Amino acid sequence: MRKNICKNICKFKNTYVSLQRQTIRISNKIKHINSMTATEKVNELRNELKKLGYNNRKVSVKLDRGTFEDAIWVNVKPELSNTDFQTIKTTSEKYQKVDYHKGEIVTGGNVYVFVQ
Repeated sequence: MRKNICKNICKFKNTYVSLQRQTIRISNKIKHINSMTATEKVNELRNELKKLGYNNRKVSVKLDRGTFEDAIWVNVKPELSNTDFQTIKTTSEKYQKVDYHKGEIVTGGNVYVFVQ
């Protein structure tokens, strides 16, 4: 009985440590994404979509540079299914960076992502 409890505790500790490492990796990736320039974000997004199997014939990614803010336009071809669209949308939206102050958008330095 005691041996089984020790095994379960060890499994729990290993799972907990594994989850902690995954959380740290995800938070580091988010920090890395927020520190990237708009051009780097577009290139990274294109590479990530290629890894998921969406080439430039299925999805186009364009950067629209503005004076104070940038926009990333992701155009999905109509032949893709709804689940593909949702996958592309969730993948793309993590590259959006919008600063808020008291519930309002702060002008300057924002990167918007539009998926259509």
